[in-house]
Amino acid sequence: MSPYLKTCEPQVEMNAYICKSGTLGTMMFESEDADTEDRSMQPIYVGLNGTAMANRLNSMMDHVWDGFYTGQKRLSRFPTLIDGD
Repeated sequence: MSPYLKTCEPQVEMNAYICKSGTLGTMMFESEDADTEDRSMQPIYVGLNGTAMANRLNSMMDHVWDGFYTGQKRLSRFPTLIDGD
Protein backbone atom coordinates (compact mmCIF):
# COMPACT_ATOMS: atom_id res chain seq x y z
CA MET A 1 0.00 0.00 0.00
CA SER A 2 2.86 2.38 0.78
CA PRO A 3 3.86 3.12 -2.84
CA TYR A 4 0.30 4.34 -3.47
CA LEU A 5 0.17 6.85 -0.60
CA LYS A 6 1.36 10.43 -1.15
CA THR A 7 2.74 10.72 2.39
CA CYS A 8 5.01 7.65 2.13
CA GLU A 9 8.63 7.92 1.04
CA PRO A 10 10.81 4.90 0.14
CA GLN A 11 13.89 4.28 2.28
CA VAL A 12 15.99 2.02 0.03
CA GLU A 13 18.74 1.42 2.60
CA MET A 14 16.15 0.06 5.06
CA ASN A 15 13.97 -1.70 2.45
CA ALA A 16 11.03 0.20 3.95
CA TYR A 17 8.71 3.18 3.59
CA ILE A 18 8.37 6.05 6.05
CA CYS A 19 4.77 7.29 6.13
CA LYS A 20 3.94 10.58 7.81
CA SER A 21 0.18 10.57 7.99
CA GLY A 22 -2.34 10.89 10.78
CA THR A 23 -4.92 8.86 8.88
CA LEU A 24 -3.21 5.44 8.79
CA GLY A 25 -4.60 2.67 10.96
CA THR A 26 -4.92 -1.06 11.39
CA MET A 27 -8.16 -2.84 10.65
CA MET A 28 -8.61 -6.35 12.02
CA PHE A 29 -11.50 -8.58 11.07
CA GLU A 30 -12.26 -12.21 11.82
CA SER A 31 -14.83 -14.93 11.39
CA GLU A 32 -17.24 -15.35 14.30
CA ASP A 33 -18.66 -18.66 13.05
CA ALA A 34 -18.77 -21.57 15.50
CA ASP A 35 -16.19 -23.47 13.40
CA THR A 36 -13.79 -20.53 13.04
CA GLU A 37 -10.79 -22.61 14.23
CA ASP A 38 -11.46 -25.52 11.87
CA ARG A 39 -12.63 -23.88 8.63
CA SER A 40 -11.03 -20.92 6.95
CA MET A 41 -11.62 -18.81 3.87
CA GLN A 42 -8.30 -17.48 2.66
CA PRO A 43 -6.52 -15.70 1.18
CA ILE A 44 -8.52 -12.49 1.51
CA TYR A 45 -7.63 -9.66 -0.88
CA VAL A 46 -7.74 -6.00 0.16
CA GLY A 47 -7.37 -3.35 -2.54
CA LEU A 48 -7.09 0.39 -2.88
CA ASN A 49 -9.63 1.88 -5.29
CA GLY A 50 -8.09 3.40 -8.40
CA THR A 51 -4.77 1.53 -8.04
CA ALA A 52 -3.32 -1.88 -8.86
CA MET A 53 -2.67 -2.56 -5.16
CA ALA A 54 -3.90 -5.98 -4.05
CA ASN A 55 -2.79 -7.02 -0.57
CA ARG A 56 -3.19 -10.77 0.00
CA LEU A 57 -3.97 -11.62 3.64
CA ASN A 58 -3.71 -15.03 5.30
CA SER A 59 -4.93 -16.12 8.74
CA MET A 60 -2.97 -15.83 11.92
CA MET A 61 -0.65 -18.73 12.67
CA ASP A 62 -1.69 -21.91 14.44
CA HIS A 63 -2.10 -21.08 18.13
CA VAL A 64 -2.86 -24.44 19.77
CA TRP A 65 -0.18 -26.87 20.91
CA ASP A 66 -0.88 -30.46 22.04
CA GLY A 67 2.40 -31.29 23.70
CA PHE A 68 5.03 -31.54 20.97
CA TYR A 69 2.62 -31.22 18.02
CA THR A 70 0.50 -28.36 16.76
CA GLY A 71 -3.27 -28.74 17.17
CA GLN A 72 -3.98 -27.67 13.54
CA LYS A 73 -6.39 -24.97 14.69
CA ARG A 74 -6.17 -21.29 13.82
CA LEU A 75 -8.36 -18.23 14.11
CA SER A 76 -9.66 -16.73 10.88
CA ARG A 77 -8.31 -13.31 11.87
CA PHE A 78 -6.90 -10.85 9.34
CA PRO A 79 -5.07 -7.57 10.14
CA THR A 80 -4.51 -5.00 7.39
CA LEU A 81 -3.27 -1.43 7.04
CA ILE A 82 -5.85 1.16 5.99
CA ASP A 83 -5.78 4.84 5.10
CA GLY A 84 -8.78 6.68 6.52
CA ASP A 85 -8.25 9.72 4.32
